[in-house]
Amino acid sequence: MTNGPERPATTGHDKAPPSTTVPPQRIAQAIHRVFAWSGWASVASIATTIAALTALWFSGQSLRATDNQYALSQQTAVTDRFQKAVEQLTTDKLDARLAAIYLLERLAKDSPPDHPTIYSVLASFVRSQSPVWQCRTVGPPGKPGRLDFDVQTAVTVIGRRDARNDRFDIPIDLSDTCLTGLQLRGRPHSTGVDLPNLRRVNLTGANLTGATLFADLTGATLNRANLNGAFLASAKLAQVDGLDGTGDSVYYDEQTRWPTGFMPPPPIPVP
Repeated sequence: MTNGPERPATTGHDKAPPSTTVPPQRIAQAIHRVFAWSGWASVASIATTIAALTALWFSGQSLRATDNQYALSQQTAVTDRFQKAVEQLTTDKLDARLAAIYLLERLAKDSPPDHPTIYSVLASFVRSQSPVWQCRTVGPPGKPGRLDFDVQTAVTVIGRRDARNDRFDIPIDLSDTCLTGLQLRGRPHSTGVDLPNLRRVNLTGANLTGATLFADLTGATLNRANLNGAFLASAKLAQVDGLDGTGDSVYYDEQTRWPTGFMPPPPIPVP
């Protein structure tokens, strides 16, 4: 006779499975080791550096964009002022033409890259306003007439420019112009008055005292022009008419080319 259901026999393989729960002490130790790791300082430093470099890159991009925008706006402003000045040069009002000439001079100083174009425009203005065939005389025969004031002003501005900003491929051409009675005093051996191309120019009665003329004056007319103290080093004076009596105190060198048969005065020392 049995006393209830029969229990199955137990074996060594019937043990309870081990517990998978990690003791709280071990979790605390692991967390402590993570936070106590000495490498965190290096990681933080690297992260900070990366963040700083990223911010610097974005800042540089922003500044570059701002600079580009500023340069564009500046060039647009220069272009607008240039166009306005050129338009004023064609007006029949003397004061407007004078204002345009001085505005172009200012633009050339403010924007050196535009210097050659600006002075080429001014030279073109002189050629169109006073071509050589328009030379006229008033009073006794041979006495030079008065040069138009805007032409005088334009040549003065051209003469006192900073020639270091000139370009050979954009010449300042005053050839074949009537500049009778021109008043253009300068300082010996200076860039105060610098007129490079004066081929076939009529300079009758001009006052070029102290002018720096590294110029091509081939075929020019210099009757009664005053060249005392003028600097004529490397000047081309072939076929010049009226060079006698223009002054006996000039600076020149072995590169100066005189008219055939002309006997130049003794050169004076360059100061």
